[in-house]
Amino acid sequence: MSEPIIVTIAREYGSGGSTIGRKLAEKLGCPFFDKELLAMAAKESGINEDLFQSLDEKPTSRFWDALPTGGSIYGSHHSSLGTLPIGDRLFLIQSEIIKKVAALGSCVIVGRCADFVLREDPHTIRVFVHSPTEAKLDRIIHSYHIPEEEARSVMEKIDKERSGYYSHHTQGRWGKAENYHLSVDSSVLGIDDTTDLLLYFARRKQSVGRSVL
Repeated sequence: MSEPIIVTIAREYGSGGSTIGRKLAEKLGCPFFDKELLAMAAKESGINEDLFQSLDEKPTSRFWDALPTGGSIYGSHHSSLGTLPIGDRLFLIQSEIIKKVAALGSCVIVGRCADFVLREDPHTIRVFVHSPTEAKLDRIIHSYHIPEEEARSVMEKIDKERSGYYSHHTQGRWGKAENYHLSVDSSVLGIDDTTDLLLYFARRKQSVGRSVL
């Protein structure tokens, strides 16, 4: 039986990381998880999915952390986490979902600090996808049909949130090369060829085992 391939993809906004992840999962013939993780975490915990959505990959403010633990929005499960700030509670619940889907076999997981959550899993390949600012802006503008000024503002805001979320929950630095097995500029080869690069890397890792990393 072949070893499972688990790929985590952290990505800058506008780099195409999620698209690459979805295409990679299709080529590998395995499940793909991005925002799907939020619905799964909500179902598992009994917490309203809207709360997961509103705090997705964002560092929480004092307002959110000050919310009471009771009430239907939190559900009735995971009561042992009730003393933690809400952002930390949601992160731990999502982390358990990430571990569960990884334990089931090959998959591609985008964002949510999955590289950190699965850092001790020998089958996991940790990837960071980035691009130069102009390449990211071009992708955002053409994908969402918004002016450059708005695209730049959204890009900077989301990347700042992702960086803050990562550093808060991992005490590491988002995008730092040593946190990943592969850091790739998607603008060099484009989406499809970058996907093929990751596919080669993943299959090569699978064929030679842990020693390649």
